[in-house]
Amino acid sequence: MSAGEDERGRPAEAERAPGAREPANAADGSATEGPAAEDTATEGPAAEDTAAVAKKPSRWARLVALLDEREAPTSLALVRLAVAAVLLADWVAVLRRGLVPVVWGPSTAGAFGIADTFPDPPLYQALLGASPTSTWLVFGLAFAATLTFALGLFTRTSALVLALASAQLAQTLPQADRGIDGALRLVLLLLACSGAGARWSLDAWRRHRTLTPDIRVPAWPRYLIVLQVVWIYFSAGMHKTQGAWWPAGDGAALYIILRDPHFARFELPWLDAAYPLTQLGTYLTMLFELGAPFMLLALWYRRTAERPGRLRRAFNRLLVREVWLTLGVGFHLALALLVRLGIFPWGMLAFYPAFFRPEAAERFLARLRGR
Repeated sequence: MSAGEDERGRPAEAERAPGAREPANAADGSATEGPAAEDTATEGPAAEDTAAVAKKPSRWARLVALLDEREAPTSLALVRLAVAAVLLADWVAVLRRGLVPVVWGPSTAGAFGIADTFPDPPLYQALLGASPTSTWLVFGLAFAATLTFALGLFTRTSALVLALASAQLAQTLPQADRGIDGALRLVLLLLACSGAGARWSLDAWRRHRTLTPDIRVPAWPRYLIVLQVVWIYFSAGMHKTQGAWWPAGDGAALYIILRDPHFARFELPWLDAAYPLTQLGTYLTMLFELGAPFMLLALWYRRTAERPGRLRRAFNRLLVREVWLTLGVGFHLALALLVRLGIFPWGMLAFYPAFFRPEAAERFLARLRGR
């Protein structure tokens, strides 16, 4: 209702010229005609701006729409399988070396586990007592949960149990808990909230009688895994404050690490001659880690490639996403080959499928199968 109309759509009496007749169609509520209607109509740029504001969703609405996006479970399933493979390999290595009772056993039994000396021991010790038996029970629970998680059997529950059991072992001997262990636990919690068990799993077979059902799952857990990986890299770069990582220290960090028998897997007699290559590796490492936030921009520009913008076109033309991920894969494979860092390189690579939308992951898998 405009300012010049009453509640029934007729021109207000105060604005009607003396002696003017009421339009014949006013009684049925239709629009008025003539100058009065023209005065109440909004035309020109103001109307267009009003319509644009009305159509443009708010930031909150865009955030809700983003978090409500759904996609095929391919990428999340690949993360699930990769994480489970890394953890299984780690558990098997611990078992082969007979380290379960040594690392996590209670100090009263002559082991390294010091949690039994804490005022607040881990939950399993409070319930079952600090003993080698309770240690084996928790480790067995972690191992069994890893197996069921890999198979996709009760996937969400398996992920939660595995994260809890891993946290209990970490609390038993905090010094033995590595940064990658914490990162894996966080990803397990995200996968527990996701549809990672909706493909290539016994859960998918039980519900749909196929390992690859055509269903959609929430995409936000994958987005958060990407954010976590980007933050890990960026914070690692920010904490490299030693001079050897920077030009002022001659970029000697990688050379020093490869010369340190504590970290280096092999003695490399040719390392002195390859010193410029180690400098290049040091600087590429810093560029890769400190440049990690630009990966988020690259992912967004790839997602919105149809929109205009010089920077967007440049990012997509230069394949920033592919270059950054290739550097990451090469970086971690080199670490796994040359440096003793346990499961860290493989654990980080296990998160990489999250950087690909399911359609891209499926195309890659199809090429591997030769289709």
